[in-house]
Amino acid sequence: MHQTSRRPAVRDGDRRTDHTARFRGSINHAVVRVVVVVVVVVVVVGGGGGGVGAVDVWPVGAPVVVCGNGLVLDGPSVAPAGAVVVGVGDDLGSVVDESPAGSVFWLVSGVHVLGDGEFAQVVPKDGDVFVGAPGAVLDGRGVNRYAFGQGASGVRISYLTVRNFVAPRDEGVVNHDSASGWVVEHSTIEGNGGAGVMGGPGMVLRYNCLRDNGQYGFQFYRNGDGIRDVVVDHNEVTGNNTDDWERRVSGCGCTGGAKFWAVDGATITSNWVHGNHGPGLWADTNNRDFLIEGNLIEGNDGVGLFYEISYNAVIRGNTFRGNGFVDAPGGFPNGAIYISESGGDARVDGPPVIDIVQNWFVNNQDGVVLWENADRFCNSPSNTSSGYCTLVASLSECAPGVIGSEPAYSDCRWKTQNVSVRENLFEMDKQALGCSECGRNAVFSNYGTYPAWSPYQGDVIRQAITFGQNNTFIDNTYTGDWSFLAFDQSQEVTFTQWSSAPYYQDTASAFRGFADVALNTPFVDAIYWARDQGITLGCNAAGTRFCPEESVTRGQMAAFLVRALKLPASSVDAFSDDDSSQFNDQINALAAAGITKGCSATSFCPDRVMSREEMAALIVRAFSLTGSSTTQFDDVGGSPFATEIGILVANGITNGCSETLFCPNAPVTRQQMVTFLYRTEGQ
Repeated sequence: MHQTSRRPAVRDGDRRTDHTARFRGSINHAVVRVVVVVVVVVVVVGGGGGGVGAVDVWPVGAPVVVCGNGLVLDGPSVAPAGAVVVGVGDDLGSVVDESPAGSVFWLVSGVHVLGDGEFAQVVPKDGDVFVGAPGAVLDGRGVNRYAFGQGASGVRISYLTVRNFVAPRDEGVVNHDSASGWVVEHSTIEGNGGAGVMGGPGMVLRYNCLRDNGQYGFQFYRNGDGIRDVVVDHNEVTGNNTDDWERRVSGCGCTGGAKFWAVDGATITSNWVHGNHGPGLWADTNNRDFLIEGNLIEGNDGVGLFYEISYNAVIRGNTFRGNGFVDAPGGFPNGAIYISESGGDARVDGPPVIDIVQNWFVNNQDGVVLWENADRFCNSPSNTSSGYCTLVASLSECAPGVIGSEPAYSDCRWKTQNVSVRENLFEMDKQALGCSECGRNAVFSNYGTYPAWSPYQGDVIRQAITFGQNNTFIDNTYTGDWSFLAFDQSQEVTFTQWSSAPYYQDTASAFRGFADVALNTPFVDAIYWARDQGITLGCNAAGTRFCPEESVTRGQMAAFLVRALKLPASSVDAFSDDDSSQFNDQINALAAAGITKGCSATSFCPDRVMSREEMAALIVRAFSLTGSSTTQFDDVGGSPFATEIGILVANGITNGCSETLFCPNAPVTRQQMVTFLYRTEGQ
């Protein structure tokens, strides 16, 4: 099914406005392009026009749901033509051994097992294909280490559940030996030790459920490196690192949803990476030329995306939500994206930049953290990737006594350089999250101290990453309470300081303010228009919250209208019940202008919630609106304000609360109220 995005029907207060026009355009990775039927839930932002490379679909809700989705995971119920049929009682390993290379094996429904030895496994031949019928399971029973292994190339595994294998840490179950050209698709790899899948050169992982494995859902690692050109697309990666390796082996750096090691060229698109124990996606050591696009990365214990001592990546159009709260290191920022000693370099494959563009960050522990460890470089004991050097130098070139001179001085450390953080949406609601030490973007380093022969001691690297390595935040949009770390961890600055001398970051960015107003809400333009016009100051004394879904009282409505119309004060006390109301002056001004007649001859009822029909009458009077409409709502015939409701419809200010209803007695929320004003006056 090819499902394209479409605008949802819009009703009162839900007319979508052009608040994210520059985020629209060509990227649509929630669209399904497979022959099976898949449900996609997307939220569309923006209206017409837009910036170069802007996105039209954010994977805000569930993207392609793979785990448990039979429409994605169920294989053919009859054997493909020419296939070798493998029954439940057959020894799959022996059947494969006895068949020629390039055979197709169809596993019937039911639980298939291998031999009783821990090393019993399937050893495919080049080009072998394994297809599962609906309900076909290969079960390691907690006995076998590996399901499919050794060096055959071009193997394909489809529609199969692989579970309960017990690969050790840093090893994997499917494609144990990281062979070339494997395709694993439409399969469930769950409840195994180690990594569910090991990736090799040219591997394709697509439409798989990779869940609850002991270490990773998948890992791209090969002894001697050499992994190139891999694709990871439309997978659900969830609940991995059940063995909790990071806590069992302190600082092992070996946990999470997925790990990439020394991969040259990766396309990582439209995956749902959520609820993993540790980081969501982790690229560690000399990776380069990555495209990470259109993924939903949420609710992971650690960093959403960790890009470490690596190079050249485009990170575009992803949503990061709720990452980093469980594994947050005390005081140190735990970014939704954590760039550690990584950057763009023209001497390495891929565009010479790390471009973090048009992503959506919603209530993560922190936002984007650019960090460089001043003590980590080739041959340093602080380099945890021991035995590795940068891609532009060798270990011999970086020896003590040599490293202090060029070109070794420049080339022997992995640099956080040429990182562009642009056109992203950053949302943070600390009050709702109950966190105080969160909501930080950062560019900083430590004071270099180690080892004694290091040429990078002191403030050298802090100066470089902050001022000299072309790391820029620009044209981003913030809402909520954000702070910024610059130069070192103790240097926490405000947005004004961050965007001024000497840092000059986010100089073209917008800080929109209200922490409880999501940037994808259809009310966002109206809310900030009302704030900018002085119509609303928010719902708390600090002006940091708007309370968008709270009902509007009649007194509050008076204040909104008086500010919108800039009505003069009145000395006439029009009503007897509003003297103690904070809105007394606004109520009197509204009455003097002939806009309100009160709720009775002598009363205004300032604390009573404003209904939709009352709102219609006040807006028509306030703006002297006229007109008529043929639209007939089923529930306004008896309303004393039916005429005013019709006038609002005629002027395009309302189109009801449903196809046939206006809901005249329903309360008006604050976000709806400012939207009505925005449509009436602002446009």
